[in-house]
Amino acid sequence: GTPSDPRAQEAQEFVESVTGETFTSDFQSSLKNGALLIKMLNKLKPNSVTRINSSKMPFKEMENVDAYLKACAAAGIPSQYLFMTVDLYEGKNLNQVVQNIMALKRDFGYGFQKQDVTSGAAEALEKISKDFDRSATGQTQVEQSAEPVVFDSSLSKSLGHGLKAGVQELNSSSIAPECSSCGLRVSSSVINACSKAWHVNCFNCKRCGQKLVNTKYYDIESKPYCEKCSFVLKPTNKGVKTATKDMGFSFE
Repeated sequence: GTPSDPRAQEAQEFVESVTGETFTSDFQSSLKNGALLIKMLNKLKPNSVTRINSSKMPFKEMENVDAYLKACAAAGIPSQYLFMTVDLYEGKNLNQVVQNIMALKRDFGYGFQKQDVTSGAAEALEKISKDFDRSATGQTQVEQSAEPVVFDSSLSKSLGHGLKAGVQELNSSSIAPECSSCGLRVSSSVINACSKAWHVNCFNCKRCGQKLVNTKYYDIESKPYCEKCSFVLKPTNKGVKTATKDMGFSFE
């Protein structure tokens, strides 16, 4: 199987560059036994997984995938960037696998140049001040503050370099909500369910990956499940609900 996520090719190239091995088939077939994923993680964080099952028995291959996911969690990868074993092994949600690989790439600093935002802002202010002094001959020079611009670190994860120099505060309520599945901001239609916000394409059954938009779902421990999976996990559950898209209107 091949993911529909446009970053799938980038994810494949990252795995190949880190491991030194090329995909022998399509995305799912090359990764489903878990061996290549473990090799990638062990290159990024040595000894994350100490044993790789070489057996071609399905349950052994799924053990590899499960060991990889546990090692990702131990390495600090947030739960929204993990996937379920069936997402890969049965091709239930290959886009979530792509998301996981891209999260590893980001968190381990591959392909992303880290910058000192505070230093860059101070240099920019100094340049603006000098340009103003040159263009305002005869006028009083602008005083330069000795203190560097300080950025609100609590917003840096969401906004990064979107914080402009000199901006000290931002109304957090004006920021789009964060998707509970992928962790990205929801800038268009949002699903409000299980006391969380979701992208339309991210609101899927936590166990089998079935899309739950405009259909009933079951809220179990603040996670959405389809009817079949809910009865497997909790046969007596009666918390059936229906998810609808919120187009931005507020209903009190």
